[in-house]
This record gives sequence, structure tokens and C-alpha cells, in this order.
Amino acid sequence: MNKHYLVIPRIDVQRANAMVTAGVISLCPVMPAVMMGEAFGHATGLFPEGLMLVHHDAYLLAEQGLDHTSRSRVEHYPHQFRGATVINGKDIAGGDKKTPSNSIQPTASMNGTWSVVMQFAADSADADTLLSACKQFFCRLARLAGGVITDYAAPLVEDDLPKAMRACRGGFVVVDRSAWLLSDEQTRIERLLAFADGSLQPEFEAPRRWLLPASLGYALLTEPEDTEGAREGYPHAFAETLLGLVELISLRHTSAFQHEGGLEVEDNPDRTITPAESCFWRYSWPENDIFTLTQKV
Repeated sequence: MNKHYLVIPRIDVQRANAMVTAGVISLCPVMPAVMMGEAFGHATGLFPEGLMLVHHDAYLLAEQGLDHTSRSRVEHYPHQFRGATVINGKDIAGGDKKTPSNSIQPTASMNGTWSVVMQFAADSADADTLLSACKQFFCRLARLAGGVITDYAAPLVEDDLPKAMRACRGGFVVVDRSAWLLSDEQTRIERLLAFADGSLQPEFEAPRRWLLPASLGYALLTEPEDTEGAREGYPHAFAETLLGLVELISLRHTSAFQHEGGLEVEDNPDRTITPAESCFWRYSWPENDIFTLTQKV
């Protein structure tokens, strides 16, 4: 089936959230990007069938500590911000309702640049309609991972996926590698941490991989219910983040850069060419209390 691809290249974002759980920081905003696509659908009535995320640059807003032995900078200390928090009239940090404590809320923020490619059915809208909706959405509503979008290159619509990916002007497409966490010898969290710090590499691939954790869904811990102070009056529930493993792959190692004469990159027998069609993220509810992001069609 024919598709339209809406490309928003080089989105510059300031002070986006990088803390995906209480103990994990990630510079790869997969879930925020997919939810931005969902917000685009609610704002314009045009819901994407899938969303591709392309990484260009990201850095943590943090100070670096100094190792006094090696004189090298080894640790990052994310910038922290203070703020009073009251939930259901109770100060969870220990103050009282009249004088809430000015406690530190653990945060980790980042600046970065990403491109997104949204996939639409060809009969959903024409190119002019998609571009008009994109202009309306990004001028008024768009944010990415809570960060402010300060700039982006001119959006465009392509009917050819390779052309759409080339319009991102380089970068690294984000690919799901959560299946690599399955092992009889280690727990999933042990393998996730080992992949993330580079101490573990896939045995079946020769080149060193760029692997990192990412939020790929959540599991509800409570039933959604009306709660005083909930954002925009929506039902509120407590949930736990579902972590997965992703890889950043150069766009030049995807099928979008193939042609009849072979690859447009130096032939590398150890590097698998990733099908471009498999790089789109989609969400689903496999169970009533489980929300997940995958790249399965």
C-alpha cells in the first residue's frame, strides 16, 4: 500500500527530560517522540501509522566531576532544580499544606537534535494537508520530552521512504534491540546494564554497537481514577516504566541507501543492512495494564 511520509528534519530541543526512571538516564527519547506523534494526531485529526526517530546530537545538562588520581573527568552530575510538590493536598517531601517544603525534585535534562519521519496511509491526506497540519502543530503545541522546540528545518512530504530518510540529512536511526535482553544466564536488567556500559556486545556481530537503554512503555500499578490536581483533569494512575534496549544505526547502514549497483557505503560483510521499513515505532496494549512500543508491524 502506498504511504505518505511527513519528515520534520533537525528538531532542536532545549531542556528535554532525560530521566526515564528513578535510576536510569537516557538521551534517546523514543517514547516522547511517539507520544508527540500521538499528540499531532489529536491536534490535527491525522494520526500517524508509525514514527521513525533519527538521532543527530544530544548532551546532558550536567557538571562533570574530576578524578583526582587520573585528573580526568569521569562523573556527570545532572543539574537539579528545587520546587514544592503537593499531591492530593499532601506534601510528599515532608512539609505541610500551608508551607510546602522547597525540596529537590530529582531531574536530568538534556539538549538535543532529532529528526522524525511520520508514516501515513496515502488516502489519509494529501501532501498539502499534512504540511499545513504540521505547521499548525509545531507553531502552537509541539514539545518533545517536555523540552522546548527552538528550531527545525523545513518539513516536507515524500511518497518514497528512501527519499524521506535522506531528507533527514544524516544521523542515526533508533532500532529496537530488546530481544537481545533474553538470556538463560543473566537477568534482563543485568544484560541491559551490561549492554549500556559496553561490557557486553552481541557475539554474532563484529562491529562495536551503539547501544543504550530507553523507555519503551509502562505497566499500570493502580487503576486510573479521577484525582485532584491531575494534569488537565485526566484520570490518574501510578505506573512503572518498562525499559528496553535500542541501537543507533547510521542511516547509511539501512536499505534506504541501497541502489541497483549495491550499497552506497563501503561493503562490510560484518554489518547487517537494516530494512528501512522496520524502523518505525508503533504502540499497543498487549494487556489491559501494559502499554508498549515496538517496531513490529
